[in-house]
Amino acid sequence: MKKIITFTAIILMATANAQISKLTGKQVFGGLRARHLGPTLTSGRVTDIAVHPTDNNTIYVGTAGGGVWKSQNGG
Repeated sequence: MKKIITFTAIILMATANAQISKLTGKQVFGGLRARHLGPTLTSGRVTDIAVHPTDNNTIYVGTAGGGVWKSQNGG
C-alpha cells in the first residue's frame, strides 16, 4: 500500500510540474498590471508589503495613511 501511495504522489508531482512549466508571462497574468488596492482615499491604499526573512507566514503591510498591519498566518 505504501508503494502505491508513493508512486501516485510521484506521478502527481511530475504532472503538476509539467503543467506549471508550460505557463509563462502573459499566459498566466494576461494583461493584468500592478495597481494600488483599496479605496481612493489616502488612508486606504497599500503602499508597501514586506515578508519576514525567515518566516514566510509573517507579512507586514504599510498603508498611505501611516498604518502598519501584521499578519502571522500568511495574509
